[in-house]
Amino acid sequence: MSQPPGGPPPPQGLPPQGYGDPAQAPQYHGQPPQQPYGAAPPPPAGYYAPPAGAQQQQQQQQPPPPQGYYAPPPGMYQPQPGYGAPAPAPQYYAQPPAQYGAYSTQQPQAAEGQQVPAGYGYQATQGGGYYAPPLGASQPAYGTAAPASQHYGQAPAAYGAYNAMAPPPQAAAVQQATMQPPQSAVPSGGGPLNKNVRPSKVQLFVRCNDLKSKIGRGTPSPYVNVSIRFGHETAFHHTGQTESLKDNLNPEWSKRTELDFYFGELQYLVVDVCDSDAKGQKLGTFKTTLGDLMGAPNCSVTDFLSDGSGAKITLKVEPVAANDHFVFVSFAGSQIKSMDGPLSKSDPFLKIYAMDPQPRLVAKTEFVKNTKDPVWQPMQISLTQLCQGDVNRPIQISCYDYDEGSAEDLIGKFECSVAQLMRPTGFEMELDPPKRSRKSVGKVTTMGPAVIKLKESFEALLYRNLEISLITCVDWTASNLAPSNPQSLHFLSADPNHKNVYEQALETVGSILLAYDRDKYVPMYGFGGKLPGASGVSHCFPLNGNPQDPRVVGVPGMLQAYRAALQNVSLHGPTQFGEIISESIKQATSDSNAFRYTVLLILTDGAIHDMPAVKRLIASACKTTPLSIVIAGVGSADFSGMEELDGDHSRKTFPRDIVQFVPMRKHSGPHSIQQLASDVLAEIPAQCSDYFFLRQ
Repeated sequence: MSQPPGGPPPPQGLPPQGYGDPAQAPQYHGQPPQQPYGAAPPPPAGYYAPPAGAQQQQQQQQPPPPQGYYAPPPGMYQPQPGYGAPAPAPQYYAQPPAQYGAYSTQQPQAAEGQQVPAGYGYQATQGGGYYAPPLGASQPAYGTAAPASQHYGQAPAAYGAYNAMAPPPQAAAVQQATMQPPQSAVPSGGGPLNKNVRPSKVQLFVRCNDLKSKIGRGTPSPYVNVSIRFGHETAFHHTGQTESLKDNLNPEWSKRTELDFYFGELQYLVVDVCDSDAKGQKLGTFKTTLGDLMGAPNCSVTDFLSDGSGAKITLKVEPVAANDHFVFVSFAGSQIKSMDGPLSKSDPFLKIYAMDPQPRLVAKTEFVKNTKDPVWQPMQISLTQLCQGDVNRPIQISCYDYDEGSAEDLIGKFECSVAQLMRPTGFEMELDPPKRSRKSVGKVTTMGPAVIKLKESFEALLYRNLEISLITCVDWTASNLAPSNPQSLHFLSADPNHKNVYEQALETVGSILLAYDRDKYVPMYGFGGKLPGASGVSHCFPLNGNPQDPRVVGVPGMLQAYRAALQNVSLHGPTQFGEIISESIKQATSDSNAFRYTVLLILTDGAIHDMPAVKRLIASACKTTPLSIVIAGVGSADFSGMEELDGDHSRKTFPRDIVQFVPMRKHSGPHSIQQLASDVLAEIPAQCSDYFFLRQ
């Protein structure tokens, strides 16, 4: 049999002879396939036969690379592990895809400016999972089993997913059918940008009124196709389809489409109404975002279909089993033993474990420094996570001594139940020391009986007409450099399509949050600037120049006010947040709508200079104010002090987490601004839910 020079025999299952003209490399013949893959033997010579229906490339496009081979063209299926030569293992060469259809045996090599992800280029287990795509490929999920992080667990989608197993030996038509878009697919490009955020499940309900037939006669039998994409993606992905309702002009479909809702990311939605009697012809289309649906009154929108016929469509989303009961409890300790000698005191904290039956950490308190009688901040713990909803199920509480830079020391522990913590007469339990000892190591008590409350999810609050208001504030300090300087973070390009980092952040975060703000009015401020004619620096000036009404309308209004202020307000400094936080607290607490939550977005390029005042304001706002503060660090300054404000690191200072800080330098690449937005907004749903829970 004819083989490419130096190549091994073709793997088992390939045609016994080549295909096309004599070959010097495993390229694809530049003519359409003359017979299905795996059917009768192909003509005698040259090239291996590609899978049926695959797009073939011209022989003369370019010579093969000197080592290994590039990944196959978009949409190509790998017919066998090691298809082509010289590639005995189905790995991928780590350079941008080109026009050749074989697989490299080399270890992965980074493309220019990129790093090789973990596990990239190595073999998967033969019986399950699918290989990772080449670097730079837009990757949908693909396959069934996914035993490692570089594998994907869904059906094939539109681009760049490669099957590590042989295709079934059916005829071409069957094989071609397997290449159609799936009913459900994870979006290409890796899905959500923030992989650490768990989505909320929502269901989409659809109905229509006054549909019109497109075939000129008869009554349509309509069904709905639902497609979705993230803001950083270019292609939509089919995610659901309803049943077809026979001869119905006012259909209300019973089958619902389950969607993953990510609050911090743009998710575009396309709903196509089609007629099964006319081979799927579209009766009309409706486009929106999932955020606009979630932010609409009762999470429901009614509007006209795009076909101009006057037909209407109603979309409604509902949360899926998102509420939970939480136990609300406050602990204190007495006579806690010192683990650092008789002349010192411990820095005690508690860990609370579920028993499965082995201990599983569910929650922990902050540590209280240098005391034998600690009082810890109140805790709220999911009853489902703690005891599977059974208040009599055993739990474990352990007391530790915190030691910075070294392992924590176990002081003692005990088992109890949530029911015991709820005793009206109070709860007190002796700590059992880790070693047998008759000496007491201390006690743990509750500050009043524990209480169980229903905690509504963020999605459930939206469903009950929660609104979100946005306040924005931009850094006007001189460390940004003058707007005329191309190195400035405030640089205004003559190209209207080129936006600086402040504009990009305002546009991206604003587009997400304003979906939940029905009037779209945004109070907009700056800090650290000197107004025309003013002798001093202002740390809370309206960007629109109107102190009586600092609001602008929507994202276009935000960008317009920002650019206008750069022409009139001088950069100065220092960086102070106190005045804008105080103003935001005032606006959030004076709002006549009791079912509204406010988000303050601060964009800054440096560390703040009024930290004590800011801490006092945040500590006060934690208890009574429907407010979250998200801070995006867009410069290269030292932001280490900001971590003190982030509730992830400061629970002993702030009883409710209302601050999220993310430095922009944490992200790089073409979607860095979208990743920044996703990160700074990631905790808003939980913070909002916590506020209304604690207000009960």
